[in-house]
Amino acid sequence: MIWSLSKGQVALEAGRAVGTAFMTPFGNTCATLNTIIVDEAMRGRGLGRRLTTTALEQAGDRECRLTATADGPPL
Repeated sequence: MIWSLSKGQVALEAGRAVGTAFMTPFGNTCATLNTIIVDEAMRGRGLGRRLTTTALEQAGDRECRLTATADGPPL
């Protein structure tokens, strides 16, 4: 369902997926940011923040909510 409703991106390192982020719009006024995942070996390099920033840009003027584990809110 996320794939069909969302806009997303995948970060690649040497052809391998190392991060993802999705923005799921709900009409023109709100959206969720979800499936923001960074490979453990790639953490601490700002990749999660860059993916999150891109997802927020895709949301435009929509109010956003983050769907996350305990690791997500610092983003």
